[in-house]
Amino acid sequence: MFNNKQIFILTVLILLVASLSFNTGITGEVTKDVKTVISIEPKRINAGDAITINVKPGERGVNKYVTFYRVSEGGKSSLRKAVSIKVCVIDYRCYKPISLNYPTSTNWPAGTYYAQVFDYASSGYVKDYFVVDELRFNTQNKQY
Repeated sequence: MFNNKQIFILTVLILLVASLSFNTGITGEVTKDVKTVISIEPKRINAGDAITINVKPGERGVNKYVTFYRVSEGGKSSLRKAVSIKVCVIDYRCYKPISLNYPTSTNWPAGTYYAQVFDYASSGYVKDYFVVDELRFNTQNKQY
């Protein structure tokens, strides 16, 4: 039915298609870019509490600004809530992991928020969500 030459050519074509579909190089290593990861702790705070933002840039880096948004009722749109903070100071693109401590505003209403940073590997924003509860007055610590 098939001769050895036809089987060899068919096998090479199958391997070529498989290699391209799995996005591997000649060495067999995956060539996909590592994407950025952003994480926020804690996930639930009172208005005015600080959050810790950890940004681990992907191979192509991130934009130097992290921005904050509040998810609107129904979750269909978002409202920018805070001035952007810089992940790195010197360059416009950041490549090294960083951890930032960010105090939220006591004026932020209760709701779901997220911080986002632009990832150059995916050409899109990477987000992590957190919840802000309304400001609670604490007379023991005199926090208002």
